[in-house]
Amino acid sequence: MNRTLFSFILLLIAASVVKAQDVNNRNDDSFAADGYRNDRNFGRSDSIQNNHKIIPRGLRVWTIDERFGDKHSAVPDTMSYMYMNSIFTTGLRSEFNALGNLGAPRQNRIFIDRSSVSEFLFTDPYNFIVKRPSEVLFTSTLSPITVASYNTAGNRTNGEDHFNVLFAVNAGRKLGAGFQLDYLYGRGYYANQSTSHINYSMWAAYQGERYQSNLLLSLNHQKVAENGGIASDAYITHPESFSDSYSEDEIPTILKQNWNRNDNQHIFYNHRYSLGFFRKVPMTKEEIEARKFAIKSQQAQAKQKAKEKARKEAEKNGEEFDEEEFERQNTSSGRPDDARIAGDAPVAKPKANDDRLTVSLQDSAQMAELAKIPTTKKDTASQWMKDEYVPVTSFIHTARFDNFRRLYQAYQSPANFYANNYYASNTFSGDSIYDRTRHWSLKNTVAVALLEGFNKWQRPE
Repeated sequence: MNRTLFSFILLLIAASVVKAQDVNNRNDDSFAADGYRNDRNFGRSDSIQNNHKIIPRGLRVWTIDERFGDKHSAVPDTMSYMYMNSIFTTGLRSEFNALGNLGAPRQNRIFIDRSSVSEFLFTDPYNFIVKRPSEVLFTSTLSPITVASYNTAGNRTNGEDHFNVLFAVNAGRKLGAGFQLDYLYGRGYYANQSTSHINYSMWAAYQGERYQSNLLLSLNHQKVAENGGIASDAYITHPESFSDSYSEDEIPTILKQNWNRNDNQHIFYNHRYSLGFFRKVPMTKEEIEARKFAIKSQQAQAKQKAKEKARKEAEKNGEEFDEEEFERQNTSSGRPDDARIAGDAPVAKPKANDDRLTVSLQDSAQMAELAKIPTTKKDTASQWMKDEYVPVTSFIHTARFDNFRRLYQAYQSPANFYANNYYASNTFSGDSIYDRTRHWSLKNTVAVALLEGFNKWQRPE
């Protein structure tokens, strides 16, 4: 069922890609060379078709402090290096101890790298699927980003599947949001070892000068079958001692019909209001490209509005609108902003009895270097500068709600198998154990941070 669902999702993605390619490759009269219909908008040109050629690229991510919401810059992992190890429960470099199956409980072998014990310790061995607020990457992107990955191995008996999709988008410069769906399913090579984990997270972040907020919603559903290990090591160490041969899934295990289930829901919200001052700082390369794109978009929209206005005027007067004439009249006859001198520059020859100093530019490379020199103060001191707000005092409020529920079901357990029995609320009947553990918490933190920006204090000019 799960493999069928994954296949159906991949089929839809492939069909949409093929359809898009088919549209872009059509050569009939109704399509232009770049894939846009010539007759769209009833013969009118499209500003997106003609002007929006470059999509701004840029992604900024950060983590936050769970108590005060302080931002810590992070770097997203977008490299394909060691991607094949990302599905392993044992980690990229086998730094975790695990039971072998995909999605099984694990613990870091390096003690100093182990996470602190949470208030609900039953979810600690599943830190690859259950994320704390301080481990979630909040996003701010210049254009919508979608990342989807699917890993699979094995067959219907012992196969493993891992599907992950992430989407992030911004509504303006300050408000960003996104979601992530992480589904992991491992059948296991031995009997009674299957795992199933589902994590769904949604986040939103508003990053203003004075007001900032971070919101995180997370849902987790986990189901793990427990087998207690194989009945005897001899099935692997001395298989010749048995009259029958056993495959991995046929080897008897100690436990049967035993499951661990974890369901938890999390809501985290942090916001702050800061008092401080503004100062001028240079833009980053990505921000400059985004501003250039915005300027071109505004110019294209203004040109489109003027064209629509001229078209309506022509229709109102009963005249036929000549789009080519309109383009010719509204095309600037001056030197374009991005114009460059092509070819070798002419060398001025001095006349007789002319003692004036002659500047000889040997080639166009020197002209190109001169063209790069800014001609106005506005280009360096104003146009590509931005206002940065330096907070000095912040009023912080953090609210967090966590709801945990664990259910352990054990049937046909061997006698005296458990060294100690601890039950929160349970039903015990013969060889059957039904143990339920629940925990929920609501936390509120209010704080005032004084002189938060003292270490980067600069008096405004």
